[in-house]
Amino acid sequence: MKRIRRVAYLWASWVVLILGTGSSWNRDLGPLVVPEQYAGGQDSTASPTSAWWVELKDDTLVELIALAHAENLDLRTIDSQLEMSTARSFQSLSPALPMVGVDISRQQQPCRETGFALCDIVAAQSGEEAPERYSQGSLTLAASLGVDLWGEHRKNWRSARLEVAALEGDQQSLALVVANQVAQSWLDMRHGASLLALLEEQRQSTQALLDETVRRFERTEASSLDVLQQRQQLAALDAQVPIIQGRIDQAHRQLSVLLGGKMDGNLNPQSGLPEFSDPPSIGQPSDLIERRPDVKAAWNRYEAGLRREQSAIRATLPDLSLSAQTGRTSINILEAESERNWALGATVSIPLMTGGAAASGLMAARAETDALHRAAQQSVLEAMGEVESALAMVQGVESQRTALDTQVQTARLAHTQAVQLYESGLTPYLSVLSTMSALQQAEVSRLQAQRDYLSIRISLSTALGNVPGANP
Repeated sequence: MKRIRRVAYLWASWVVLILGTGSSWNRDLGPLVVPEQYAGGQDSTASPTSAWWVELKDDTLVELIALAHAENLDLRTIDSQLEMSTARSFQSLSPALPMVGVDISRQQQPCRETGFALCDIVAAQSGEEAPERYSQGSLTLAASLGVDLWGEHRKNWRSARLEVAALEGDQQSLALVVANQVAQSWLDMRHGASLLALLEEQRQSTQALLDETVRRFERTEASSLDVLQQRQQLAALDAQVPIIQGRIDQAHRQLSVLLGGKMDGNLNPQSGLPEFSDPPSIGQPSDLIERRPDVKAAWNRYEAGLRREQSAIRATLPDLSLSAQTGRTSINILEAESERNWALGATVSIPLMTGGAAASGLMAARAETDALHRAAQQSVLEAMGEVESALAMVQGVESQRTALDTQVQTARLAHTQAVQLYESGLTPYLSVLSTMSALQQAEVSRLQAQRDYLSIRISLSTALGNVPGANP
């Protein structure tokens, strides 16, 4: 009865310990909470069906992103981290697997110097002189197994596997970021080439007007100030060329870094910018849980922390381990003699007092689980915020592009009419110069708005996450 009371007391103490830390055998904080729709009433049931870089129909961009996913050094570093994490996950299961080992020993010692009386006894029994030395050895095969009665080691292994899955999510998230950066650098190069082509067109029209102004000056129909102002306009266009070329070179160097230094040095961007053929398909906020790899990684880390907490609870329970061994021992004084031995054993370890280590460990594991669950919920909110911000910016830039198209058309008509009136002598040169400057600035602004729209659409696609079947 006393033993039963002691066991009951110990068990009650363990229950009080668990309840005191607020832990339960299989605690669950519930799924992630996701709003039904995006802010502003954005609602779309359609989701993207292909990777955004494929939608742009730019073969060079597709090749560059594929090369970046294969050669980017940050992505390859995570490959190594995944190997380490996978190895550690298997290592975490080792306490629940059998341990087998062989021990072999052999030693030789002098009889007299060590005072080993058995040499004399054996010699006396055999009627021979005691030897100067003797030898002994052993061969033992031992095996042990820690019985995972409560699933502690399985929980640790599952936690380690979830950490591997989280790291894979980090890699996929980084792959999306790398694709974004590659696209931005490549489009910067194409934008620069488009600006150079536009400047060349503007330069030709400016040069033509300069030639006309010089002819009118020779006929005393224009002043020298008109000629100087037109030359200044031409020089201002020429001054922009090296700046734009420098930006193209800078984007080229950024691409080289993103591609792990494996980029062709003769990459020449074509002028003109690609366009998305369809409006953005955003799907539902709940899609982010599956499509955003960083959200999935945060959830996997919460699941891993939950299993570490469950493992910490099970670590306070008794442990059972089994052991077995067999082998031979031998001794050679005058002649070799050996005998076989074996042993079987079982050990039960019951933690009674751990100096507060068990309670504090459980409290720490519980706090970690709570923190990881909040971090996963925060990742969903941040993902939604990124999508909503990008949507708002897309709408703003679309309106800006429409206004700039109208501005360019109006500025072109105004400049054409001013040139006609100037050639007819019905308007001063300043009218032509003013309308030319307005047209050239409007054309540059429209091209920049096109580039901004591409950047925002790519950011929106990145915020929406992976497309099923097109994951990097």
